[in-house]
Amino acid sequence: MRRLFLLIAALGLVTAACGSVAAVPPRFIVISMTDAMRFVPDTITVAVGETVVLQIANDGQIAHEFMVGDAAAQNAHAALMAAMPSATTTGHSHDAAGHDDGGVSVAPGSGAVREYTFTTAGTVFIGCHEPGHYGAGMVTRIVVR
Repeated sequence: MRRLFLLIAALGLVTAACGSVAAVPPRFIVISMTDAMRFVPDTITVAVGETVVLQIANDGQIAHEFMVGDAAAQNAHAALMAAMPSATTTGHSHDAAGHDDGGVSVAPGSGAVREYTFTTAGTVFIGCHEPGHYGAGMVTRIVVR
């Protein structure tokens, strides 16, 4: 009996030393885009190292955009959008627009899914840079703790 106990204890130590910890599944967060120029929810809190799957739904009647990044990335994307001819900004394709910053255009009544792992504490933002939307307040804060 004592040998069995020692064997089980030794196996436990080997397992712990190998780091066989089950992976934590990602958390799913639903985000609604509205024609009131809002994302719902307007603030999301995640843990450093946490992986989240953002399920984005355009519940409005007009095209919206979804771009995750810090303030500098949001400003750079806004400048890129401002430089585009106005005929190509609304409902544009990020690939067709010649950039791939992780953003996605979402047509009315449709959705998209994006997965992110937040590795650094701080605040990042989700912004919609369709003409006039970001300035109207279509931005969500992601607080990474």
